[in-house]
Amino acid sequence: MNYLYSLHRTEACNLPGNRTFVKQVTEVFVLIVVKEGRGEASIDGKHTLLHKDMVLLCNPGRVLELHFAPDQSLMMQFVYFHRLRREEAEGGGLLYRACQDPWLPDGQLHVSSPYQFGQLVKQLLALEAVHVDGREQEEAALSEGVLLYELLRMVKPGGQQTSEAIASNQRIQVALDYIQEHYQEEITRDGLAAMTGFNPRFFSMLFRKETGFGFAAYLAHVRISKAKEQLLLSTHNLNEVAHNVGYSNGLYLSRKFKQIVGVAPSAYVRQPKRIVVYDWIGNVLALNIKPVGASYFFGLHNLTLMKEELQGVIDVGRSSISPVLQLEPDLIVAPSWLETGFIQQMQKVAPTLIVPYGDPFERFRHLASLLDRREEAEVFAAAYRQHAATVREQIGEAIRPGETVGIYEIQQDNLWIMNEYHGRGGYNLYRSLGLNPPAKVKADIFGRGMARKVPLAMLPEYAADHMIFCSFDEDGIREQERLKSLGLWQTIPACVNNRAFWVNRLVFHPYDVLALDKQLDIQGQLLASRISK
Repeated sequence: MNYLYSLHRTEACNLPGNRTFVKQVTEVFVLIVVKEGRGEASIDGKHTLLHKDMVLLCNPGRVLELHFAPDQSLMMQFVYFHRLRREEAEGGGLLYRACQDPWLPDGQLHVSSPYQFGQLVKQLLALEAVHVDGREQEEAALSEGVLLYELLRMVKPGGQQTSEAIASNQRIQVALDYIQEHYQEEITRDGLAAMTGFNPRFFSMLFRKETGFGFAAYLAHVRISKAKEQLLLSTHNLNEVAHNVGYSNGLYLSRKFKQIVGVAPSAYVRQPKRIVVYDWIGNVLALNIKPVGASYFFGLHNLTLMKEELQGVIDVGRSSISPVLQLEPDLIVAPSWLETGFIQQMQKVAPTLIVPYGDPFERFRHLASLLDRREEAEVFAAAYRQHAATVREQIGEAIRPGETVGIYEIQQDNLWIMNEYHGRGGYNLYRSLGLNPPAKVKADIFGRGMARKVPLAMLPEYAADHMIFCSFDEDGIREQERLKSLGLWQTIPACVNNRAFWVNRLVFHPYDVLALDKQLDIQGQLLASRISK
């Protein structure tokens, strides 16, 4: 067999109707059985109506969201399982390794015998509820495996119209899919009724029965959800947002928005948000907003310059979206260099602002505009400019007119040369303090976006009058020994004349505006320390 299947766990739960939704990221395969009630499931943004005896599949790595119809409970059963793929092991043997490739399409499944299927699930739940040890545990595991295989043999992709009720449900599903895809267009009850083959009044009755919402209320909910995203992720004015989500003008959107959300759009943008931020943590903190969660390349504990500001902020890591989901954020801020699939998962959890590479203060002002914090941004920017002016005076005697400054990192036999837009304090030195890079650095690296990697032997070609080396070892002992062993140290005037500086890479790695402001004093003290030498 190319694939084996093993049970992970089972769960039965009664989800009360007074809850709005349940959200989770699936890390294994999940079979979902609806025993009672009505609602709606969203799997990676694809919406499906839920009804009694329905079976769904959710492949791994999906964002699963369950919405409940008002005043209705959902009784559901979950069967979580692994799919193991056969692979050749070293030495010619065989092994089975867990895989996350989709098994069948996400969504509704057809079950050949609903009664027998229900009995198998019931037996699996009963086995898991019994705690046994030793031989009995092995026998229980064997029984679980047999039941799981019987269960999986009975499912096929695509629900079938086994009754008039299910056929009606599927036609309402067509209407819901149309609303999700065409919400920005003019949509009428009569038009959808004609498209699905119902009398308009019967369509309204059936729509409410299947979804728990009236047609107009459901359409408004979808449009207002999309309006929230645009208010948070664009700088469109209210009229533009209104047209983009299917309303005639901003005044009408504002009225519907306040009716559903409880506040006007302007108040919604201004009110505190639950924000999760990746890497650009200081941009949020500089706007006097404390994120509920954050992630940094080296871990939050290594953002030593922001230790006080980050008290109480959850480190969500970078390997799974699950910690983010648990925080229920209103907005996620992430850099464009994160893995594409990971960003796509974020976008299914909450509106996600993707921050591009470039000028840190341009990004900062854009974020401030989206969050209606322009005033706070300008106050911070003005204070930063004044801070930079003070540091310029501090280092005035240390850096004579015409002298150059360079920033470098040594990695084994390679040398990274930094520009104004790649962290390591480059923006401070070259843009805010107005220092000059060596001519070759300016010609080869500035204005080209990324830093440049060259062989370490080329260091003399890119040398500056004052050279700042970033190292995980703040004294740079290992890197200095490397340069001396290669005979490079003695050929570079800055190294010989005590104009080579070593700084902690972890301190200068962050590239947000708050980090830049905090790095200014360190840079000023560092450069000014050689005035009398």
